[in-house]
Amino acid sequence: MNSLLRIFRMVFKYHHEEGNITSNPALKVSWIKEPKTIIKIFQDHEVKAMLKAFSGNNFICICNRAVIARFWIQVVDAVNYALFKQVTKK
Repeated sequence: MNSLLRIFRMVFKYHHEEGNITSNPALKVSWIKEPKTIIKIFQDHEVKAMLKAFSGNNFICICNRAVIARFWIQVVDAVNYALFKQVTKK
């Protein structure tokens, strides 16, 4: 819902800056509190099981292992970065 409000605010801001309207009515509408989205990530044992499922030496298995391994490295890096930011805030 907030994404729609953001679009309306941009449109009304544009028309206000262009002089088509005297005030921006979208500023009177407050942001809606949205629930925080929590993304469930794979556990280490689940990633190991996925890697084990593609244990063959054919092209598809090698490609799938590479994609899973690369994705997992990005997730671990993101989690470590978030933890680092929390530690350095204090």
